[in-house]
Amino acid sequence: EDEADAEAVVEAERASAAARDELRTQLMRGLPPARCSACSAFCALSAVSPSAESPLCAEDALACERERAAAGGGGAFSAPLECRCSLRTLAALLPPLRAMAARRARWVARTRATLAPGGERPSIEEAKALVAKADSLGLVDPALDELRACVRAGSAWVREAKRLTSSGGGGALSGLAGLGLNAPSVSVQPTHVRTTQRLGALIAEGERLPLHLPELEALQALRRRSAEWVARVNAALVPGQPVPAEGVGRDELHALLGDYDHRIGVAHEDAARLRRAVARLDWSKSTELLVGTSPPPSLAVAAAAAKVAKKLEIVASTPLAASLVSLVAKAEALEARARAALANRIVVNAARRLLGEAIELAVTLEYTPKLRMATEAADAFARKAALALLPPATPAERVSFEQVRALLADASMLQLLTVEEDRLREAARLAELWEGRATQAILRRGCELPLQRVLCACADRAGREKEMSDWQLGGEAGAAVRERVEREGGANETAADAAEGAAEEEPGDRQASLPCPFCTASERTALQSWICCDTCEVWYHSECVHVSKTQSDSLTVYLCPACAHRRKVPYAFRLPAPPKRTRRPKLRLVRALLAEAETLSVRVPEAELLRALMAEAEDWQESAQSALADPPIEVHSLEALMASGGALEVEPELMPTVDKLRDSAASWCHRASSILSSISTDGLAASLRTRRSEDGADGGMGAGNGVKG
Repeated sequence: EDEADAEAVVEAERASAAARDELRTQLMRGLPPARCSACSAFCALSAVSPSAESPLCAEDALACERERAAAGGGGAFSAPLECRCSLRTLAALLPPLRAMAARRARWVARTRATLAPGGERPSIEEAKALVAKADSLGLVDPALDELRACVRAGSAWVREAKRLTSSGGGGALSGLAGLGLNAPSVSVQPTHVRTTQRLGALIAEGERLPLHLPELEALQALRRRSAEWVARVNAALVPGQPVPAEGVGRDELHALLGDYDHRIGVAHEDAARLRRAVARLDWSKSTELLVGTSPPPSLAVAAAAAKVAKKLEIVASTPLAASLVSLVAKAEALEARARAALANRIVVNAARRLLGEAIELAVTLEYTPKLRMATEAADAFARKAALALLPPATPAERVSFEQVRALLADASMLQLLTVEEDRLREAARLAELWEGRATQAILRRGCELPLQRVLCACADRAGREKEMSDWQLGGEAGAAVRERVEREGGANETAADAAEGAAEEEPGDRQASLPCPFCTASERTALQSWICCDTCEVWYHSECVHVSKTQSDSLTVYLCPACAHRRKVPYAFRLPAPPKRTRRPKLRLVRALLAEAETLSVRVPEAELLRALMAEAEDWQESAQSALADPPIEVHSLEALMASGGALEVEPELMPTVDKLRDSAASWCHRASSILSSISTDGLAASLRTRRSEDGADGGMGAGNGVKG
């Protein structure tokens, strides 16, 4: 029927085209032409009403109305037309207009029947087809507007229903996982966004729409299941509390929770209450298994369980939760103490007490193995140090200073302190103090070598005897001896340093501050006579270089033994002994140092070397005492005794007495030589007889000084 009407319209339009053209031509002859504001064509068929803003022809008026309707302008465009046309033209246009009016009438009747209350509800697809048909007919009717609104509301409702039904489910959730807590072998599911209120509102909205919605039935079934599930939950739990009712077990609650996750998923306060009840039961069961495991759980696991108990708010109502929270607090405090103990190196006994407390706990601390290892290492060190600190049977069996240093190096690697370490440190401190005093008393100023190395060189008797012989030979061997001794014993100052010091200081001050290169000047004072080499400008004790006061006053130029050797000229006086490696301490000072070393709990190697040097000095002391106790002494024996005493690195106590006796004998011999050179042999014999008669009580020549010459 519609197709027949369409063909009739087409035929009528073709038949009337020529008539309209002819009518337009005729009208244009008698009427002023008007230009259409849309197509800019001259049109004499229409006259726009005075209220319109711009003239439109009939065809463009219809197109403009459609554009306005599509743009949401609303309403139909109307323009009163005044046409002058023939009856023939109107008759040709009437059939297609009647056909179009009939189709529109049929569409309107069908639509009103669809939208009427109690009628058969169309689907959204059918409603969309009716709207498309009306658009093709160019229909403007209130029923069309109502149908469009229904289609828009139905489409929005379907989208909301699909979003709501697809937002939940996805597998059963355990109670702990549903609360956002970590539970063993349970995955956390997405949170449901559906609510009972939103579901009811959506169902009510769908029931008001005059459309057939399949999703509405699904939502209504979901609401029925939700109501049934809520009734089951209320029967399984104590009203208003997340506590299972009497006779309800954990499995039944899990089944209810599984039904909720798989079949319902509507967010409800009963669902949260059920989930919390399941979480409490799950926590209690998992915690009971956790506490009863062997070995005990770690502190991190116990702390996580305590955190869950606090979140579930069961600490006050559940004794297990309260005990676990208390245990975790005690374990965390003990863990902090253990961490601080290892960081601050506390005493091993305190660490052992901490370890005992940690072992008694029902949880495993992170620092328990570390504390156990540190305690075992400290105990092993204490046993080794105790053996070293045992009182020895003899002083020679004491632990050496090197062993003490090695033990202290091992102790510094420990994380705990021991009593034995304190004892070792005290023993090492006393030994270091003794070494410091010995170094200050023995080593020469400027010596950078350790005391033990210098004393080793001094204790080598064979090496010293060879040095003495090389020194007495002079030449390159003597220079080498001097350089080696000064290198090992510490050079005092170079010639340039001595000259610079002489320019800055007064002579008396410099003599008091700088030791003589051939002695240590430990007991000497600035009141002694000094002599300076005119070449190297180094100061020497006059007695060390064997220059008397009278000879020093009469000299105009003095060359020291070193400068004389460099110039290859003989030394003008008696060659002194080689330079000493040490400050040549007094024998009584060495005895005091060794007596103090005997009181130490460790054996210092320098004491043994110093004891050997002291033994040499004591042997020389005994020889000197024997010689002085049985006068007179041969001059050459006195010279040999002084030579051997001068080679010692420890100055005997009788050294000044023998030195004074040697100087007295040398002076007497000098005067005797002067007398012998001035008188004859006969006169000398007469003088001697006269002297004997006058001094019959004397013991011979030189008897006054106890030296036989």
